[in-house]
Amino acid sequence: NAPRHRIDNILSIGELQACCKLLGAIPVPSADIPFLMPDGRTLFVLTPQGIQWWDITNPGRPTRADSSALPLANSTGSVVGTNSVMAAAAHDPDFASCDCRDLRLFGVSAGHVTASATVSDSTGDQLAISNDGRLLAAAGPGDNGLTLWTIGTPRHPVLDVSLATVPALIGINIGDDDERLVDWNDSYLQLWDIMNPADPELLASVSFSPKPDTQFSSNIGGAIFAASGSELAVALDSTLLLVDTDPEGYSFILLPGVFRW
Repeated sequence: NAPRHRIDNILSIGELQACCKLLGAIPVPSADIPFLMPDGRTLFVLTPQGIQWWDITNPGRPTRADSSALPLANSTGSVVGTNSVMAAAAHDPDFASCDCRDLRLFGVSAGHVTASATVSDSTGDQLAISNDGRLLAAAGPGDNGLTLWTIGTPRHPVLDVSLATVPALIGINIGDDDERLVDWNDSYLQLWDIMNPADPELLASVSFSPKPDTQFSSNIGGAIFAASGSELAVALDSTLLLVDTDPEGYSFILLPGVFRW
């Protein structure tokens, strides 16, 4: 039987309109996972054998440009990328007994791999990358602790620091200004100043475990920085908190009405 495919369309998305213009299409098997790089020039597809890289500079004529061997890439734990750098935490079948993944780094330009490196063979699922593509954060084995890497030269990543964090991380995020990092598990959140990646400062460690005198509940669903980099939105079950991360003081403000669901 012929393999089942889905079509992943490359769309030109400008101002919100009633419909979008179809620019091109790439056939992708249903088991594979496509991703679009932020610069809009590269699309990559995670397959059981590795990564297919596509040049979509001309979306009407996408071109298969390169490939990278990475077994079981389509079962990767996490993928993050900027305009020219992509990182993937990929399952390594040789380490079945280890709750860890291979951390691979790729420098990419218009679908062509310009550099690659294995950053670590003992990383967790959670990754984050700075907007400028300079810094990579990766959870440790079992998603406990995290490491910061300078990746300005993707072929030669440099370890900046290893940090002790709350256990069993379920998320990491870096602010748009590349000066703050947040990590969290189900009930605890940590906020870090990473202006000096070799010596991060823990700014706040907050518990969201249920308490009789608070309206906040546990189960952190996610955390993301505003574009300014100074405000952080934290999703808690049916509540969204806005956190002011100004260094003069941290305040957790419940936004009334609008952000309850």
